[in-house]
Amino acid sequence: KKALILGTGGASKAIAYSFGLSVRKSLAKGFSVETGLTYTLLSSDAKFADSDQKTEQKLHYLGIPLKANWNFLDKKLFTLYVSGGGMIEKCVYGKLGTEKETVKPLQFSVSGAVGAQFNATKRVGIYVEPGVAYFFDDGSDVQTIRKENPFNFNIQAGIRLTY
Repeated sequence: KKALILGTGGASKAIAYSFGLSVRKSLAKGFSVETGLTYTLLSSDAKFADSDQKTEQKLHYLGIPLKANWNFLDKKLFTLYVSGGGMIEKCVYGKLGTEKETVKPLQFSVSGAVGAQFNATKRVGIYVEPGVAYFFDDGSDVQTIRKENPFNFNIQAGIRLTY
């Protein structure tokens, strides 16, 4: 296999886009657990080590997160919390230029965050959650932005259902 270089300088890009659905189950004393389904697209400009020609790598993942949360401020309309957990992801489709690219191993990660939520109702909230994540090496030969930069800062936002 030829050596692949991601993020080839200049106007290159290497970015991850994620979105998902999550549900949270409240427990005693401000604790809760959360899970759901997440879709991620890893998109990178790349080139082979022996060439100046750029190509695009796109990897599509489905993941199942599992997090534990603790509300340290819980008012009727506003909640502040800390969160920690992990996620298991599977690459369901990949392309390098026009060629199909297969990533067989699962991708494991751990994460932590501090969040704020506006409670529209008792069950529905709008949240913003700055955090960090670490992606473990999946052991595959496929180069990804997560292998080059396994430690990432992120901001998640959305609508959350709590029951």
